[in-house]
Amino acid sequence: MQVVVGAPDETGARTLNIYSRDHNPAADLLWTRNATGVLVDGPENEGTGLSQWPPAEATPISLETLYEQFAESGLAYGPLFRGLTAAWKSGEDVFAEIDLPEQGRSEAGRFGVHPALLDACLHASTFTDSLGDQAVLPFAWTGVTLHATGAVAARVRLAPIGPGTVTLTVADGAGAPVMSVDSLALRPVVMDQLAEARSAFHDSLFRVEWVQAAAASSVAPVSWGRWDGLVEGARVPEVVVFECPVPDGGVPGSDTPDVSGMDVPG
Repeated sequence: MQVVVGAPDETGARTLNIYSRDHNPAADLLWTRNATGVLVDGPENEGTGLSQWPPAEATPISLETLYEQFAESGLAYGPLFRGLTAAWKSGEDVFAEIDLPEQGRSEAGRFGVHPALLDACLHASTFTDSLGDQAVLPFAWTGVTLHATGAVAARVRLAPIGPGTVTLTVADGAGAPVMSVDSLALRPVVMDQLAEARSAFHDSLFRVEWVQAAAASSVAPVSWGRWDGLVEGARVPEVVVFECPVPDGGVPGSDTPDVSGMDVPG
């Protein structure tokens, strides 16, 4: 991955471009631009309005089959990304509670917002009226401001502001600001689109792994014996073990004895 930040213009704004490609250094592959944006100074923090929790007069939403429904639509989330634990609706606004699973908590300090925590915040968008019951993915972010880092739990409010568009407010477990988004455009996605994306990068997911081989069902016995136990005239075994002598104060293997003049019995 490459992140390229441009020089500031007369207003101090900087362009931002994010690229990715196959990690194979031997492959002569082009970089794909995944995202583009503009960096500017953030606005003053005006609070979140999420200090009271759960929200007053909000109706609980059942999450019992949520992730099973996501999987059926082609969005299968692993345990780390199943952080949406509760949700409510008040008018058109959707409120959600996010709890980062244990395996991600130790790494939360490495990120502005842990990717699994941020992704789980967006899972509640399925309950907004902006796109009905379709599975959606984030498409365009406008006015993203990070207020705090390292959150392991979050309170979220998604408020529709137009067809397929919401504002996003993220607070920590005490209601203090973590992140705000002035506008997030969502777009529907279908399983065929996801399958096509997977096949396009399928080869880049190959890697070398050691696989334990199954033990042989039977092993032919091998005759063996010690060098100092060989008897003249007797049959020499298939494997002969010779214990190398170690000089006084030496280390085994540090001195190789001269056996060129030794006679092998038999």
